[in-house]
Amino acid sequence: MWQPQPDPQQLPQPEEQPQPELPQPLRELRVHVAMDGSVIRSQVRAAAEGSDGGWRPVLLLVPLRLGLDEINMAYAPCLRALLSLPQCVGMIGGRPRKSYYFIGFQGERLLYLDPHYVQPSLAAEHPAVASCHFTSGVRSVRLASIDPSLALGFVCGTASQFDAFCGSCASVASGTLPVFSIADRPPDLGRLSFSGAEPDGADADVNDAAERSRDDRSRDDVDDDTVVL
Repeated sequence: MWQPQPDPQQLPQPEEQPQPELPQPLRELRVHVAMDGSVIRSQVRAAAEGSDGGWRPVLLLVPLRLGLDEINMAYAPCLRALLSLPQCVGMIGGRPRKSYYFIGFQGERLLYLDPHYVQPSLAAEHPAVASCHFTSGVRSVRLASIDPSLALGFVCGTASQFDAFCGSCASVASGTLPVFSIADRPPDLGRLSFSGAEPDGADADVNDAAERSRDDRSRDDVDDDTVVL
């Protein structure tokens, strides 16, 4: 026997559970992505500036590609030094068809968490919700085996922390092959000449030297069967 279907709007609706309020630092957190391997101080400060002109905590992400098919191990000392900075919150990367969150290193191995590892959910009132929900053990992988595409993360809660971060990066770069650069402002691309006009100053000297080098190489290769590319 056919029975009419009840109106969905008349069915009892489940009570909405209140969402836990984020801590104050997370509510004010800003995010800035430094592209092309360049951290521009003026851009980071602009991203961290609040409506009142004060500094807001900023998460700085620096995506990088450190090699073609595999990571260039010449960058390994710099990566380890950056992971040791107090502002560093880790690195995201992985291997082919695998994504990892790297949280540190031990020797030549990176310590990581697998974000795809399924774990039991926690109730909103559980005390562990306020912190990271770690697995039973931290895994490791050889640094040389990870994919060259990765991204470093840094959190600067105050302007002085950001200044300290820039100073630490300068110290790291002085003793290792740096993975990214830091500048006060973006380069002035308007100074570059693409129309064939004669450049002036230092640009002209650089171009003249390059032209002389090409001319000298051409003369050296005139009577040689080997062509230098």
